[in-house]
Amino acid sequence: ERAYARAVELFEQASSEYDYVLFSLLRQEDRDIDTYLWHFSSKFNFDKVPEPELIEVEDGTGDVLVFERYLFPVTDQDLNALLREIVKADHGGFNYLSSSVLFLSSQDNIIYHCYDDRGVDIAVLDDDKRLELFTDCHDLLFDYDMEEMERRVRG
Repeated sequence: ERAYARAVELFEQASSEYDYVLFSLLRQEDRDIDTYLWHFSSKFNFDKVPEPELIEVEDGTGDVLVFERYLFPVTDQDLNALLREIVKADHGGFNYLSSSVLFLSSQDNIIYHCYDDRGVDIAVLDDDKRLELFTDCHDLLFDYDMEEMERRVRG
């Protein structure tokens, strides 16, 4: 419950309006992407599944990983419900959600990534907004990232 509360507070502090959800799935032989897409779009009230964008990434061993990325426009979806499911992904939830969902705010130029119950990454273009988040949410930040966050805030 603490992980969810932290995720929601950071989510709301980062932006008041998210206009896209980027959903990314790794193609694997034993993975039924169509089932995940159906579940994701129906459970979280997305009317239509967009066409995928295929992304190829070479991993550290030289293998090529292929991801399918889907950009869903946000209309009236309950994004907090989606956040709750992401936080629960590794603990009896829908494990395909772990590390696969990004929330995008074009208004605030924010990328918000709650990967699971372990935490959140927030990409911020605006230096003032980064400082504001760092200052206002300091008690929500993890110590192991503090040195890097301080470096980024200082510029």
